[in-house]
Amino acid sequence: MKPAIPTDDPDTIQWFIIGAYQAGASETEIVSMTNLSRFIIHNTISSFKKTGNPNLRRRKSRKRSTKLDTLHCDSLTDTEDNNSDCSSDAHYVATDYVDMDTGIQEINQRKGRLYRKRTKPFQPKRSSTATDTIDYILHKGQKYEKKNISSIQKPQKQQRQLKQHDYNGTIIPSSSSQSHEHIPPKLQPTLTKHTMDLQLNRAMENTSPHSTIPLCSSDHHRYKQSNSSNETNIWTRKDDKLLLQHVLTRMGRWDELNQLFDGRHSGMDCVERWGVLQHYLFKQLNKNGTNGW
Repeated sequence: MKPAIPTDDPDTIQWFIIGAYQAGASETEIVSMTNLSRFIIHNTISSFKKTGNPNLRRRKSRKRSTKLDTLHCDSLTDTEDNNSDCSSDAHYVATDYVDMDTGIQEINQRKGRLYRKRTKPFQPKRSSTATDTIDYILHKGQKYEKKNISSIQKPQKQQRQLKQHDYNGTIIPSSSSQSHEHIPPKLQPTLTKHTMDLQLNRAMENTSPHSTIPLCSSDHHRYKQSNSSNETNIWTRKDDKLLLQHVLTRMGRWDELNQLFDGRHSGMDCVERWGVLQHYLFKQLNKNGTNGW
């Protein structure tokens, strides 16, 4: 025999659900006993587990209130025979939607804080002006120049270290000297004053009269000259700006550039440099256009 289910008071129905659950009935069995939805049964039991009270109320939202009004209006259109049953069920459903657990409410609020995105006000993209384009070209040109200088100076530094190593008098041992290394010290021939004088005389005879100047001086002059030529070929930001101004206003005329740069950059150097700056110019124009000019 099924137990008598109270239908007058929603609180009594909720406590009946809790009693049946504590007596060992499952949610499916309670649904069959009360003819209520599984959603209502589950929320009532969850509320009791967390707070000890199955019907803690919370503020009614606008969306839920409109839904409850719709349910109430639909229940009024039923026949008089089913009016009492529908009104009690609708009243209980309305009470169940309103009587939500405060713990669930706090969880929803936490989720809302986590997933709420901080939206920034829309800021329209500022169009690039001609000054911005020129600054971009000059910046990229100097970056390219620094990279080019570092790639040139690195092998020169290695050569300079090798030359300096040779100038200090380091002699690479020959095959004959390497063979003497395996001879015990007692068996190696000792150099006397006479043998040393003979070796010096032979060395002086083999040298030409023009070889009195040390080799390091000519090589040092050559390195100094190459370094000075590299320094004159360095393109500064001011040089790039003058080249841009000349090309964009004079439309080429490369023969005038030698006088413009006081001989520091030849016409061929200017053509090659313009190829670098032209690449960055077209790249910036393809990206931003000329609407802001």
